[in-house]
Amino acid sequence: MAQLASRFATARPGVPDRALERNQALRFAALDAQHVVTLLAYVANLAAADGDEELRTFCSRWERKLR
Repeated sequence: MAQLASRFATARPGVPDRALERNQALRFAALDAQHVVTLLAYVANLAAADGDEELRTFCSRWERKLR
């Protein structure tokens, strides 16, 4: 009985669902890309405040490319 209950309590299914795994990987990749874009915008703003035009230009250019 405990074995049966543990099968239902597991977070992952016994048989992997390839479509679900691809979808989850795609969602994680999109979220990671969004984090990079957000970080680039943040660093560009910091560079502008510090007067570092070269860094601001670099970050802004990559932010636009990744959007």
